[in-house]
Amino acid sequence: MTIELSFQNVNPFVRYVGNREINTHRIGRKMAARDNRLFLCSQGSGSMIIGNQHQSITVNDLIFIPAGTPYSFLEDFDSETILLSLNFDFVFNDSLGRFQVGTVNTSSKSLSSITQYIVTDCELLQTFFVCQADDQVKEILHQIQNEYFYQKLYSTELISGYFTIALVRIIRSFSSGSITKANRSLTIDKLIDYIKSNYNRPIKLDDIATYMGYNSDYINRLMRQHTGQTIYQYLLNYRIDKAAQLIRSSELPFSEIAEQTGFLNTSHFSHSFKKRTGKTPSEFRKMD
Repeated sequence: MTIELSFQNVNPFVRYVGNREINTHRIGRKMAARDNRLFLCSQGSGSMIIGNQHQSITVNDLIFIPAGTPYSFLEDFDSETILLSLNFDFVFNDSLGRFQVGTVNTSSKSLSSITQYIVTDCELLQTFFVCQADDQVKEILHQIQNEYFYQKLYSTELISGYFTIALVRIIRSFSSGSITKANRSLTIDKLIDYIKSNYNRPIKLDDIATYMGYNSDYINRLMRQHTGQTIYQYLLNYRIDKAAQLIRSSELPFSEIAEQTGFLNTSHFSHSFKKRTGKTPSEFRKMD
């Protein structure tokens, strides 16, 4: 399930704060969290796979991973690596409760059960990112860690306030930075490459989302931002372009062209082709 909210409605609930060692139990295990994860690399270095992308991690890196995004730690992590982990919701999620929740495996069934909150007016928080933390953000995160450890009066409310300040600081520092733009550029390139490699077979949005390692709503918005089209529109137009090439360059029957370009049947192909080009496949072939 996906729930949309604006940043002004974000009221972070931090469920867990603590240092994690990257031990053999975590190495190589592909997992997804049921709440958001923000890691600060306090010591050591190594590599992660987040979604389907390789990321190098070093000291003072911040790693944000939204709920439901698959990730894993690779074998090149130093044995002494320590990550400060903050597990949180953008708003309190009753279904998860107030205490630390574990990760799930990355099967489609497990991922589909995760509630994902999309901050609609902040692209930075709609997907994972890796960036360097400045001194102010590090200080705030350590204040959160102390509040969580000592659990003094109104610590939950104070932690939420501190975390909001940290998020704003991160957004201001990095939302227009090259790292975020590079992540988005790599993602859209990979998405388009997938469509161009698989247009000739049935493709569902959920299949693409699983391959990309992102929420389907997010990748659809990303496609529209970069191409002006939804994923379905881009795929349909690409199929029609390929069909038009086959009509011009071959004498293949339209039923075979429809099959080779991923249409359900000849009727679907003819209807879509005429809607896009203004001509039936037969009329288009006669033009040449």
